[in-house]
Amino acid sequence: MSRRIAFVGSCQVSGMAAACRAVSQQRGHDWQVEAYHIGAPLNEREIFRLIQGFDVVISQVNISDKPNAILQADSLRGHVGQCVYMPVFVFTGLHPDMTYVFIQDMVWNGAQSPMHSLLSLACYLLDLPARRAASLFNAYVFAEIGYFSAYEASYAVMVSDFDAAGYDLRGMPERWMETSGPFMYTINHPSISVLSHMAVLALARAGLIAGGYNAPDGVDDYLHQHLVAPVFPELARRIGFSGSHEYLRPLQFGTDRTVSLLEYVQESYADFRGVDRSLLASSPVVHVRDRLSVLLNQAVPRLSARPALSLPSAP
Repeated sequence: MSRRIAFVGSCQVSGMAAACRAVSQQRGHDWQVEAYHIGAPLNEREIFRLIQGFDVVISQVNISDKPNAILQADSLRGHVGQCVYMPVFVFTGLHPDMTYVFIQDMVWNGAQSPMHSLLSLACYLLDLPARRAASLFNAYVFAEIGYFSAYEASYAVMVSDFDAAGYDLRGMPERWMETSGPFMYTINHPSISVLSHMAVLALARAGLIAGGYNAPDGVDDYLHQHLVAPVFPELARRIGFSGSHEYLRPLQFGTDRTVSLLEYVQESYADFRGVDRSLLASSPVVHVRDRLSVLLNQAVPRLSARPALSLPSAP
């Protein structure tokens, strides 16, 4: 069975397309599979022209994405055989410290990634030394700035978003955690276990495979080549694993990728110094900065002591 299939959307399309190719090989099909990441480097109109006549397009463009409306499912009807909507997978619960910074409505890229540490940004704006900032990545501070509620909240949003699109992901984070550990590298970079599952759901929706098809194993984990943020032990222990304070640089920086928390904060500070301080003060950063300022001025135990807390269990 020959089919032309395109995945269109975010950085997640490469992993989904790789999983689709694996399914094609498993089933002995001759599927031509392409991945189009909007803006990298092609824009929405260039992609629209390229996918004309494809048998199936799996698009992550939703109805609220006005700049890329031409790639929404309704816009593609009549131009492709069929179009299936698959939401972008976002899960902040494992990395509540990560955020984007927008400067003049554009995402600001640091040296390693467009993602930045909220706590590092807040500490920088409070003029705290990098070593002092690193000491504040502890259970007491995480509890006070709301990081311990992020997993449950993110889980609920993820389930709701995919329910609205007709996909049931209840219980899947637990399964991914059991089989491959933390299933996110940053808040919108899922592991290949997630992307493979998304791909087979979309292929089933398109009628190319049966529902319940097992996601393929051994698919290239493209997003693991980019920045991998740790799930801090204070957060990880609540959901059943040990966690880490070490980051992995993007592979483009070389094979020696490991970066300690202190090194990451120091390198982040170096990035921040190149930007007007007022531009770094987004609402999430200001929230953490102001809450941290209050904590630092209260008569509390030393925040670097990492005191043990009694915390609610994860869902």
